[in-house]
Amino acid sequence: MGAVSDQDVRSSELKLFLDMLMAERGAAAHTITAYTTDLAAFLASPRGAGKTRFR
Repeated sequence: MGAVSDQDVRSSELKLFLDMLMAERGAAAHTITAYTTDLAAFLASPRGAGKTRFR
């Protein structure tokens, strides 16, 4: 079995978070779509990848 990448872990954590929003908070489909889009954009950014301008 291969190593798990940081992106795989973030993807799993994001899915768990979105599942929790739907199941426990009763979030609407549009809310889940908005969170998915916004969080994916953040995770794709340098800051979301754990990089800052100081490194």
